[in-house]
Amino acid sequence: MKFAIRLFALVVALSQLSSTCRAASIVIDSFDDGSFSLTEDGTLTNLDLITETIVNTRRVEGSGLGDWNAVLTLGSGFVEYDAQEIIPSGRPFSLFLTYTRSEGAFSLLGYNSVLLDFAMVSGSGLLEIYLDTSDTNSVVQVPLSSAGVLEYSFDNMAASSFATVDRFTISITPDASPFSFQLNEVSLVPEPSALILSLFGAFGILRRQRQ
Repeated sequence: MKFAIRLFALVVALSQLSSTCRAASIVIDSFDDGSFSLTEDGTLTNLDLITETIVNTRRVEGSGLGDWNAVLTLGSGFVEYDAQEIIPSGRPFSLFLTYTRSEGAFSLLGYNSVLLDFAMVSGSGLLEIYLDTSDTNSVVQVPLSSAGVLEYSFDNMAASSFATVDRFTISITPDASPFSFQLNEVSLVPEPSALILSLFGAFGILRRQRQ
């Protein structure tokens, strides 16, 4: 009976693993630092210094034609993006958020996904995240059509190494118009491997105790 209770507790712990890792996420950008206002016929790029743990520089770029704007008000804690028209031929305009570290390369080892907290999404778009100058054609496009926390797995990225990273880029492209969103935060989720190993180690001890 005691073994069954301990085993049940172990199963519960495993089921809570995902939420535990999310709670331990590391913020990439809380959008509390810097400001920008980008439009299709005005400023197309902006560079801000940010005070986060892994990266400390954010470059924002808008590309392509159409009727769109992207705004970050200083201290607001969120980015607002609005696209009222997309160009039907080829890929439409995109918004790029690129993160670097002024001291040089940084490591993403020990993480397995990116969390993007969208307070609002209207319409439909496509999300891509890639590292350095990897082949963006092989990066998986994830549909973006509703508010909430969207998790983008590192398995979707075409990266040769996560140990030495020079640039970390988020690309969001309208899939239809109009399309708008409000992005509150970008963070990294730690790998659960260490916790899994410790839990299965505990399971092995339980088995030996039962025997």
